Amino acid sequence: MPDFGGVRVVEVVAEGVGPTRNAAILDALNLAVQQTNGTPVVGISVNSTGNLAVPGYDGDYGLTSSTVVSATHGAVQGFEILSERGSAKAGAWRLKLKIKVNKYSASAATKLPKIAIASPRTHETTYVIGNETLSADEVSQSIGAAINESLSQSNRFFVINRAFDSDIAEELSQINNPSANSGELAKLGQRLTADILVLPEINRLSYKKSTRILRYSGRALNAYSGDMEITFNVINVPTGQLIMTEHFKVTFPNTPPSVYGKQQVGLENVKASLATLTSQFTQKFILKNFPVSVIKMNGTSVVLSQGQDILQIGSTYNAVSLGEDITDPQTGQSLGREKHRSEPSSSPKPLKRCRWDSSEETTMPASLSPASSNWQTG
Repeated sequence: MPDFGGVRVVEVVAEGVGPTRNAAILDALNLAVQQTNGTPVVGISVNSTGNLAVPGYDGDYGLTSSTVVSATHGAVQGFEILSERGSAKAGAWRLKLKIKVNKYSASAATKLPKIAIASPRTHETTYVIGNETLSADEVSQSIGAAINESLSQSNRFFVINRAFDSDIAEELSQINNPSANSGELAKLGQRLTADILVLPEINRLSYKKSTRILRYSGRALNAYSGDMEITFNVINVPTGQLIMTEHFKVTFPNTPPSVYGKQQVGLENVKASLATLTSQFTQKFILKNFPVSVIKMNGTSVVLSQGQDILQIGSTYNAVSLGEDITDPQTGQSLGREKHRSEPSSSPKPLKRCRWDSSEETTMPASLSPASSNWQTG
């Protein structure tokens, strides 16, 4: 069954103190809920009489195992008093409780590096493509969608898609509906922020028509030319460090001046080029952070860590066995590991096997890089 996370009940033992019995119980509940979910019970307070003031209820309120569900809006499902000391005369209470708290357990995917794609920066509201125009919004959507899809399919990152924030917020608001299961409240406050932010920038995009009118005939000579240049910046969100910058450029086919000159590049060609450049960036980004590696060998069969769009059938790769990790003595940063060349090939699917075509031996671990060698995919 897929792991999407979910709410479950956990038992927590906590000790609370307070000037009244209710205040001590509330103190223990707050400790238990905060220990479990990171935030205390919201809205409940001790009033001047020493009892509890609970939103939505008139008069003094007492916390019992049966009333705690409604009082805490489902954050707590019940409790059992393990020990109790104190009196109203002394004005001091200490209680130890075993408390059933609703806890949200995140999916395993949340442990992956969290990445978000910022809306691409554009310097124009529209781009001229011959006799047509392409809006900056269309360009931004194409780039964002392509990066999100590629990174999601890599299964190496937890991709945070901001495009659906309003829909997500609306769905989460249903949890506060009186008819909703109170246990679902543990889902609130679980939204994650990105560790890494990708900031695309359209530096230039045009395919313009230039026209010159012949003096004697009055006929127009039309010529078309243009190019596209995109920069991808990768930022470490907590520190603001620029960790990667990649520039990509494509020059569109030129049409020489002619009275019969026609536009050779249309909107579909530009969108295809956008997809190509974006794919080149995502592959480079994934391979920089997660190089293709040989994770298992069995005779002439090997299992690789990458697949899908990263490795292509028929491509040839170098394999290197990894040695000692080398550290820069001046900065303390890792410069990578020593590499000793071997001869492996790639696989078209994640964790698929491919054939070892060389008789040379290698040691583990190992990684691959595109090159000319004896390893062939097929």
